[in-house]
Amino acid sequence: MPTRRTVLNAVGLAGVVGLAGCTSTEDASGDEPTERTPPADAVGRVRVARRTDDPDLPVEPRVSAVDPFVTSETTAVLRVDVDNTTSDPVTLGEYRSVVFQYAPSESGNYVLLPHSERSTEGPPERSPADVETAGDADCWQLDSKLAVTAEYGTVEIPGDGTLTAFVGVYAADEARSCLPTGEHAFESTYSVDPLDEETPDERDSWGFTLSVEEL
Repeated sequence: MPTRRTVLNAVGLAGVVGLAGCTSTEDASGDEPTERTPPADAVGRVRVARRTDDPDLPVEPRVSAVDPFVTSETTAVLRVDVDNTTSDPVTLGEYRSVVFQYAPSESGNYVLLPHSERSTEGPPERSPADVETAGDADCWQLDSKLAVTAEYGTVEIPGDGTLTAFVGVYAADEARSCLPTGEHAFESTYSVDPLDEETPDERDSWGFTLSVEEL
């Protein structure tokens, strides 16, 4: 029976004592690995396996698995940052896709859903969201296709600033299981608006690959 789930606000897993061994995952900066202990009810683990080269743009995206475990209380959560590498403001679009909100995997097995607003004033608070899931308590598979509005928005990142958002990892409604294992790639197009009307937009793509395993 489909179950309406509320995505928990700022779920912390680091302090939960589990029965399994430790795993290595990345911190919020996406640079240094730290040891994390799987909670007792963990059924899966997500890590960032690879990233593509930085886009040829005045922005540098980053991604890290801040909550790498899939449990009965939360799916895995990623943090996406987009750094403005210049001292001038940068206008970037499309404002949802640049932080991988509603982004499907190339395999079609996963979709990344917002777990927060987008913020240029530090990490945003994680917001609860109701989603229909089609399974048991630890199954984070969508029950049906999502209706996403067709729009194109932009966001301005201050000079030397950072855009940050959190996204949750959900199995798509068409996936064959609650936790499709293996590697799943995500890619997005970044468009930087010019400072003057005579200069064309700058566009490039960037992405990453998630590795999903059962525990």
